[in-house]
Amino acid sequence: MGNVWPPESVSAKASFTGGVRERPGGWGASAPFGHLEFDDAELHIWGAGMDLRVVKGAVKGIRLSAGILASRVSVVWPDGSLADVYFAALGRRAIREALRNRGWPVIER
Repeated sequence: MGNVWPPESVSAKASFTGGVRERPGGWGASAPFGHLEFDDAELHIWGAGMDLRVVKGAVKGIRLSAGILASRVSVVWPDGSLADVYFAALGRRAIREALRNRGWPVIER
């Protein structure tokens, strides 16, 4: 048996646990127990009373930006503005690859 590529089904949901925060917030820690989950059509960020659910066609892209301790995952609206709720986590590479494997436009910052 050989290796199977891609290693996961792109129709399967990707799921990450980290922090969640709401803009405007300036500098500071995100709330723990945040969740990021997405498949090839829908992305969901939630935790600590915050909730954001979007479909791929309604966004310009997903921005990955480096913070002091973690990377931020932000939804970019078609006008270039950012959604109020964002996800924060270590492991930027794994999130980037999972987004790209499912066809989400990734904007690096």
